Amino acid sequence: MTKRMLEEELVRASAFRDPEEISIKQICEGAGVSRVTFYKYFGSVKDLMDETAETALSRVIDADGYQSSENMEDILRYILLNRSLYLLLIEKGYYEKFMEKYLLRQIHNAGIADENREITKAQTQYAVSGLTGLMHWCLSSQPDIAPKKLAALILKFHQSWNSDVLEMRNL
Repeated sequence: MTKRMLEEELVRASAFRDPEEISIKQICEGAGVSRVTFYKYFGSVKDLMDETAETALSRVIDADGYQSSENMEDILRYILLNRSLYLLLIEKGYYEKFMEKYLLRQIHNAGIADENREITKAQTQYAVSGLTGLMHWCLSSQPDIAPKKLAALILKFHQSWNSDVLEMRNL
């Protein structure tokens, strides 16, 4: 509960200034906890940001999440409900790094031959950039976008990427 309060205060405070400019004192005051309590869980604001990102992104990106329209809609509904947090994660580069890690894990699981890994990594970078850009656009300028519509776009994008990866496996 305390960690969640600190995470929420970091996201709230980030709406007004860059997370690197927020002090531990400001986070503690906003969350209503002492500095001792903060240091019980985190060593710095960066540690808080890193854990907040890891927790938030792990909630929405898993091996099965992008395989069906229903799962995708649930994921996007959650992201849209937590718009400020996910927009912050995109703007600070956490979302892109996490997605790249996820997609590279899928490449590894697909058994891509070593000679095709570099091109597949380049395709992954391209896919991640596109998905990140799409999510940023939706979160920052499409307040009423329907999760179902966005899910259909992303699922199509992801299935196309999966097809490309599988094609690379056969080269």
